[in-house]
Amino acid sequence: MRNGPDLYVYLSPNADGYAKGAIELGRLKADRGNQNYAVPSNVDVAHSASVVIWCRQFSVLFATARLR
Repeated sequence: MRNGPDLYVYLSPNADGYAKGAIELGRLKADRGNQNYAVPSNVDVAHSASVVIWCRQFSVLFATARLR
């Protein structure tokens, strides 16, 4: 993964990356190792198809991990 200036973790309804309706979980904590993010209690993760790392400053997708 490349370093970025404004990276955030999102749950996305799109399996291929960031999409309208994505839920922000917080700023990326590190670029290596295990990380945990709290999912708000009102979010149904069954509607999420991927976890994405998104650069908000430049609107660039850095990484995608499919959930299904």
